[in-house]
Amino acid sequence: MDLEALERVLSAWPSSLGTGQLIQSRVLVLEQFQTIIGKVIDDETNQRFYRGGHQSEHRRKIDTTFCVGGDELIQALGLVEEEEDEGLDVPDYVEQEVVEQMFAFMRKRKIPEEVTLDELRRAQTLLRAAIRAQWDPPAHEGTVRLEARVAELPHQKCAQLLTAAATRDAVTRASVEEALRRSVPSTAPWTTLPDLIIHRIAMMLQGRDALLWCAACRAFRAAQPPVRTLNIGNVFGFGQFGAEAEAAATAAAEDGLVIRFPYHDNAAHRVIESVSGRHGAELRCLRYDAVHASHHDPHTNALAPKPLRGPGWENRVHGAQLTGLQKLHITHRAAGHSFGNHQLQDLPNQETLPVCTKALLRSVAGTLRELDVHCVIRLSYRDLLEVLPVVGPGLHHLKIKVVPYNPFHRQGSGRPEHTEELRAAVAQHCTALRSPAEVVAHR
Repeated sequence: MDLEALERVLSAWPSSLGTGQLIQSRVLVLEQFQTIIGKVIDDETNQRFYRGGHQSEHRRKIDTTFCVGGDELIQALGLVEEEEDEGLDVPDYVEQEVVEQMFAFMRKRKIPEEVTLDELRRAQTLLRAAIRAQWDPPAHEGTVRLEARVAELPHQKCAQLLTAAATRDAVTRASVEEALRRSVPSTAPWTTLPDLIIHRIAMMLQGRDALLWCAACRAFRAAQPPVRTLNIGNVFGFGQFGAEAEAAATAAAEDGLVIRFPYHDNAAHRVIESVSGRHGAELRCLRYDAVHASHHDPHTNALAPKPLRGPGWENRVHGAQLTGLQKLHITHRAAGHSFGNHQLQDLPNQETLPVCTKALLRSVAGTLRELDVHCVIRLSYRDLLEVLPVVGPGLHHLKIKVVPYNPFHRQGSGRPEHTEELRAAVAQHCTALRSPAEVVAHR
């Protein structure tokens, strides 16, 4: 194998080989040889065997019919023809010379045993370089024309093209990263990004994605938009205009973030407890749809009411961190586990939906201006009569619908006197209302 000759042949490798139907891609021929030599190197390195003989003896035999017109490359690689068979079994009327010419074209060549593994590796390296050069030739033509017109491209398109060129291969990418480290400090994009940009990106992301974005570094956390709305459960999924109501509510909170927990209706009060002091002070609107779910109690081997609040609730005032809340929407659907009265009586007071709701209302009464209660179970008119003296004086808008759930709609539910009691309490305690109160406790 003549490596110097191989390098000369590869440097002057033509664009195509052969004529007519025998034209072959210039890169395809080089890739075929590179693949064959790579297999020989792999077999000889790992000492593989083939049908009782050495695998490399089989691999070194090469069918060069794909390399029509590439005689210089075959010679530079040092390929030799296989030994001819002593005779070919052909009919007498066929000329032997014609047969030999035909089989000479089809005869395989092989890499001589004298070619060492080191020479094969060097030939492989030269072939790889030639293939890379064929796929990415130097672009001398059109350079002047492109230089004159690149300035007309938008900045975003130029950045995309430059990024694509910079990440073309590992060597180029490493040199680009080194140049960036030398010219641009690594902390510059984070510490110098204006607060307004951080704020706008967070507002476009919304929800928990916005919180993750602002948690990237200390500078981002300082520029985080306030959390204005917290929606727990499917709070817009049961009205006639659910999607429209949700879009309107999101638009109304355009000065801050809207955080959603759509699948946490069985843990609504746990989510409320998890709100931090900072976000609790920023929060202006809370909507939640709560159900009392069940879990398997290993002690009794039966379903039991699931705790509504987290561990250590005895030492915490429910909702105390919501110091700026102005709007509260409460929904209790006819869902969850149907506990018997004896099961609910065994729970601590803080572990029932009515008691958790009343505790929350007392905590936010000082700032609350809008209250919307739509509960068909686990919050009765008596519970509201208990908290209205505390919550009512500061309210500007009030809606109460606590008609008890009844699967037999035609029979009605609740009593008219319950509605009258609630309306009398609203008239007595809610003295700052700016719109008529909507109160109903029977159907």
